[in-house]
Amino acid sequence: MHALEAEKKQIEARLDTLRKGKVKKITKDEREAVEGEWKRCCAVARKRDKIAKEMWATIEEGLPDQTARAELREMFDLDG
Repeated sequence: MHALEAEKKQIEARLDTLRKGKVKKITKDEREAVEGEWKRCCAVARKRDKIAKEMWATIEEGLPDQTARAELREMFDLDG
């Protein structure tokens, strides 16, 4: 319980700082660097998703029946 209260006080202190406007503003260059990194990370995530779908399609081709597919999808937590 004490840990939660301490965390709450810490968060409230950070919010107070934000509300008073005492935050360090980022430069245009810093913002562009962060946005560029974000775009690269998103592109990597899309590529990984595509690879996973292609791999699953290849795996499904070799499975004998629908039951085995359902079991594997559940085992690998592919449905969410």
